[in-house]
Amino acid sequence: MDNILRKEIKYQISFEKYLKLKPRLSALLKYDTHSNEEGYMVRSLYFDTLENRDMYDTLYGLEKKHKIRLRIYSIYDSLVKLEWKRKIGTDSQKITFFISRNEAETMINGDFEFLSLKGDVEANELYRLLIHEVYQPRVVVEYKRIAYEYPVSNVRICIDSNINASLTPFNFFNENCGLIPIISTDMRVLEVKYDDFLPMMIKEVLSSIDELPQSNSKYVNARML
Repeated sequence: MDNILRKEIKYQISFEKYLKLKPRLSALLKYDTHSNEEGYMVRSLYFDTLENRDMYDTLYGLEKKHKIRLRIYSIYDSLVKLEWKRKIGTDSQKITFFISRNEAETMINGDFEFLSLKGDVEANELYRLLIHEVYQPRVVVEYKRIAYEYPVSNVRICIDSNINASLTPFNFFNENCGLIPIISTDMRVLEVKYDDFLPMMIKEVLSSIDELPQSNSKYVNARML
């Protein structure tokens, strides 16, 4: 299990601005261990309450909000990330459990009991939340990600494109799960994550895009389908 406290800022930028930004990022930062200039696939399955509380908390711009999702990088993955993300403003905490494909499938079918058997305080807390709030699988989101990293303040910058969604969550592990674009193909979502501070040279590069940070929830955009 990983428990990470981070700051997170998001931008939506045009393809033209992305082309200008990419060589500057490549000159300063290294690709992360999974990435290259072509990027890699990310597919997530989001859960929400019976009343869609997490979606509405984000839509209404509440300071405190959280998301629960499964995440894979290939439909053939045998290990799945179960991520519980809690956010207050730009500060976020992400708790990650690494679960088996079979456990992920039981979650999709509404059975969360395996979490209560892990002997972990946060796994038990998540189990109680899922049961008490009647969480259900809602939507699949898939995109291509190029990710950079910088060691000072553990900076991570992600550029996401080809962002698609499917309203058939039970096809999460299927190659064809009925994906539909949710953001224009000529737009990119830029995510900046760091621990304590953002180094000045990276701030200067980001200032060149001349965009204001904005809330850009892939989950909410997908639910708007």
